[in-house]
Amino acid sequence: MNINDEEAYDHKMEEIIVSMEVFILDVIGTAVKRLLDNNAAFLQDVPHQNQDDDF
Repeated sequence: MNINDEEAYDHKMEEIIVSMEVFILDVIGTAVKRLLDNNAAFLQDVPHQNQDDDF
């Protein structure tokens, strides 16, 4: 790649940016999945409380 070739440089930078976007979206997707899994596990572990009708 010739450093003076702006078209090749732009194309390479675009490839790098797209790769970074894919990586970031993958990390965010994994984080959201873990949060949802943890939230579901937490909600399953919460004991049901009886309502206090006398209050």
